Amino acid sequence: MKKVSAKDLGNRQGTAVQQKGRARVKQILDAATSLLIEEGYGQFTMRQLSERLNIRLSNLQYYFPSRTLLIQKILERFLENYIHQISQFAIEQEGTARQRVFAAIDYLLRDQQQEESCKIFWELWALSARNPEISEVMNNFYSAYIDTVTEMLQELNIEVSSDKTKQIAILIVSMIEGLSLMRGFGKKQNSFLNGIESEVRNSILCLMNINVKD
Repeated sequence: MKKVSAKDLGNRQGTAVQQKGRARVKQILDAATSLLIEEGYGQFTMRQLSERLNIRLSNLQYYFPSRTLLIQKILERFLENYIHQISQFAIEQEGTARQRVFAAIDYLLRDQQQEESCKIFWELWALSARNPEISEVMNNFYSAYIDTVTEMLQELNIEVSSDKTKQIAILIVSMIEGLSLMRGFGKKQNSFLNGIESEVRNSILCLMNINVKD
């Protein structure tokens, strides 16, 4: 049996080429995302999803032949939307370059309080350690994420080299992602985390060699 890649899923004959098929794919992915958040990957089954959608298992498998491919597509769609939202949010902000960067950072920190974002990312981290296809999805996402942050930082200080700016972007992304384990959805909000947003901003300025009080 020919292996179907995640990239091919949206191009299956009878789905992507037809409005009804595209609507069905979206319906499946929406329901599958909710199920993944509620149950986690370990409890996520194709049969359970088909029952939730009230369709036959064979119909579900026409669009997504396996659970792995379905999970890949869920994560790809989620992460693509996430990168788009970050980029769009930064573009839409008014003010100085610093204010736009800080607005984007605040957006990311606020998003850590959202159940969907946290649980999807936590599942992604766990799955990527065991599944090479999911690991590739994760690598592609973080590459785009880092590039997005790099572009924002380049507006702050033109004296920092592009390589140095990208390294700083990697540190910032790592810092923000790590914070989700301390203050993400469902985590105990310890008092020592009060004001952490300000510390994140100051750390970014220090990394970019910009006076914190400027």
